[in-house]
Amino acid sequence: MAGEKVKLNRYGRKEVIGHLVGPVFIAALFFVVAGRINIYRAWLWAIVTLLYYTGGLVVILRVNPLLLNERGSWNKKKDTKSWDKILLQIFGTIGLYFHVLLMALDVGRFEWSSLNPWFILPGMILYTGGFNLVYWAMAENTHFETTVRIQHERNHRVITTGPYRIVRHPGYAGLIITNFGSAMILGSMYGFITASATLIVVGIRTWLEDRTLAAELHGYQAYREKTRYRLFPLIW
Repeated sequence: MAGEKVKLNRYGRKEVIGHLVGPVFIAALFFVVAGRINIYRAWLWAIVTLLYYTGGLVVILRVNPLLLNERGSWNKKKDTKSWDKILLQIFGTIGLYFHVLLMALDVGRFEWSSLNPWFILPGMILYTGGFNLVYWAMAENTHFETTVRIQHERNHRVITTGPYRIVRHPGYAGLIITNFGSAMILGSMYGFITASATLIVVGIRTWLEDRTLAAELHGYQAYREKTRYRLFPLIW
């Protein structure tokens, strides 16, 4: 596990602020677009999101603080793959903003659909499980940066411990799971549309990143042969 004894620079501090302010902003955006605040499933989703963002931040600050400095300076990286600059914007737009906005319009303003409350529990299991997977990967992998690049200046190496023993891209798997989980918690059938679109975008990014690492990162091809699945065991 990573654990470099480093201090946060201004990029790391920006990442910390983003972790604390981000979930509050997203929740506020949801309620504004929904046009009302009396949606108990939305409050449940918002509170759990804030707790996980805060708890995950505490874990990363303790075990892998260097990662916050690196992730906070993602737009300063000169060697980010050109295709990833495009996919990152698409992912952020669809997987975060469109996803939240569509669900807010669905369950709040227009009430197009409403999944049975029985979906809340399995949705919560998926949502929290996805977050656990993402932060486990971040804690284990000091190279878990925002963009795809070979981190030569940081002695980029293959990580094979923790969730990386199971699949090669556990962070992406966690992100996909959380989107489907959030749709179930909020009770939005339309949320499955943006969650499915996110699955496609992340799948493309996973395929391209995996191919890049196999070609350019020493030891990754051997790791790929040993750990067969990219995102989900027995599936892909």
